[in-house]
Amino acid sequence: MKKLALSAWIVLAAILAINFPLNGQEIQKDKPECTNSYWISGGIGGSYFGPTFNGSISYSYNGNIFTARYLKADEFQWGDLGGGNVSEDPPLSMKEFGILYGRSDRTRNLVLSLSAGISYIDAVNRGRNIVENEYEKVNIKTIGFPFEAHIRIEFTDFLGIGGSCFGDLNSKKSFVGAAFNLYIGKF
Repeated sequence: MKKLALSAWIVLAAILAINFPLNGQEIQKDKPECTNSYWISGGIGGSYFGPTFNGSISYSYNGNIFTARYLKADEFQWGDLGGGNVSEDPPLSMKEFGILYGRSDRTRNLVLSLSAGISYIDAVNRGRNIVENEYEKVNIKTIGFPFEAHIRIEFTDFLGIGGSCFGDLNSKKSFVGAAFNLYIGKF
């Protein structure tokens, strides 16, 4: 539990560090006073629980980002393709619903952001080994502390691609992952 608390403080400190400009940093004069944007994003990647789909809705105002995200992961099993019974039971699966706040920094068509928040996780993990390739089913329902880092390249005012690293710190089964994302909205 101490490691979880320490990790949560590190993520929070990283987000707060983005809020304060570095000494000597120049302020852009051509930037409008107030900027807002909104977008949806979706992507595929991987995490501990297997291939992962992520989807989110985000709103940004003057570099402050508010995001509602959904992650879903299901373990890929070779036995499902008719290739034999190499799968282990129960299959890993996870759903996460999260609300995050973060900060972003922009340079022309490139946006970097860090966010953290609170989430609800509903997952299935494997427990102790009962017999060969069969494990105890461990249901996970818990509150967690999600975090994510994004890099987005904008091709137009409404279309971009990028990557993200994401994770969730919780008391049952913390995880991290990465994904390739497509962004559509008003940048």
